[in-house]
Amino acid sequence: MKIKKIIILFLFYIVFIFITPAFAQISKLLFLHQVIRSGLENNSELQATRSRLNITKAEILSASVLENPFFTFDSNLVEKSYEFGLQRIFTLGRLEQKRKNIASQRHEIEGKILEIKEFELKNKLRAAYIRHYVNKKKLKAFGKLYNQVETILDRDKHKNRDKYKEKNNCKEKAVRFQGEIVLLEIEHILDKTKLAIKKSDMILEKLIGKSIIEDDLILHPPDRIPASLKPFINKNSSNIMCIPDKYIKDYALKERYELKEIQESIKLAERQKELVLAERWPLLLLEAGATINFDYNKSRPFFSANIEIPVLDRESEDITVADEREKHHKKRLEILKKRIEIEVKDAYQTFKHSKERFDNYDSHIMPETEKHAENLTESYYNKHISLKDIIDVKKSVLEIKNTYFEALIDYQKSIIELDKAVGVFEIGSQPGSILSRSIPVPGRY
Repeated sequence: MKIKKIIILFLFYIVFIFITPAFAQISKLLFLHQVIRSGLENNSELQATRSRLNITKAEILSASVLENPFFTFDSNLVEKSYEFGLQRIFTLGRLEQKRKNIASQRHEIEGKILEIKEFELKNKLRAAYIRHYVNKKKLKAFGKLYNQVETILDRDKHKNRDKYKEKNNCKEKAVRFQGEIVLLEIEHILDKTKLAIKKSDMILEKLIGKSIIEDDLILHPPDRIPASLKPFINKNSSNIMCIPDKYIKDYALKERYELKEIQESIKLAERQKELVLAERWPLLLLEAGATINFDYNKSRPFFSANIEIPVLDRESEDITVADEREKHHKKRLEILKKRIEIEVKDAYQTFKHSKERFDNYDSHIMPETEKHAENLTESYYNKHISLKDIIDVKKSVLEIKNTYFEALIDYQKSIIELDKAVGVFEIGSQPGSILSRSIPVPGRY
């Protein structure tokens, strides 16, 4: 009997050891920075870009390989002599180094493209996470409001059930009907909010590349100050609403990844032109070996050096192509700088407008509305105001709350858009997060 108990306990212990970690992996709590890290590691588009980056890295090694020497053989059957040699071509224009420089430059460009895509992914994940957070908060707020209105209507129904049975009591029935309409409006808002949460989760799952559970996300209030404006506030103690557009624009011209990619493309065009010019240089052909005569049992070493000079100027067209490519990228750079200036100005103006609107709701309208609604609810329970009055109050609260969350969404969206326009990413206020514009991924390079 004791042996059976020991065996059962042992089996239970084994099951506990293997099953507990499995359940722990199913439900893993995620902060925003962990969501982003997971996206950077698992996103299929980024994985494809990293594969291309590895290909360009391998091309650097391929371009670094020297020209292969040639083994030569010649024979004279009459004299019964045979000639063996080793031939090597040297490029006087350092073609090998030029090709290596071009391969390295292509690798740099692919790295900048990867940084652009990582930056875009992080902002998409951040936007989906914030929408999830705001809609969760909205769901809780409207759920509380629904319970308040429902409690008022249930209390009124229980208290005045005899009145509602009367056929001529249309006024009270109409008031109650208005209250039920308010409940339906709140239900509609709750359904839309739940749908928005599911949509945010679907976007997160698509970007991360794996499924997540709604309760897995640890929601934390998002930043209220754009990372792109923090350097100016810290240095100059400036009002966040009064920073000159020029300061933000100059900051963006240093940070935007697209600019860095175009600058590397211009360097590539310049190096391609250098390669074309180097191909005009003569080639040096060196050969060393020995001539062997088997009849006389003699051997004679030999050494030769030849220079090959290109006759036709076939590289002129290639130079024209390289020049046009360089002009194209410089034009791209000029257009992008103008676009950045417009984007930064527009994003900053939108941010200021959204901040003023949200601050007004967050600091004044919402607190005063909540306080006023609480006092009137208490007055209703003390029979100082009618059911119609309290339903009108709750309807006003519904409209103001809805506008408040719209203002919050617009404000957070304006922060993300401003940071995107400048080219900065930071989630430093998140617990356990990295205060950095780039979250490193193991094995990226």
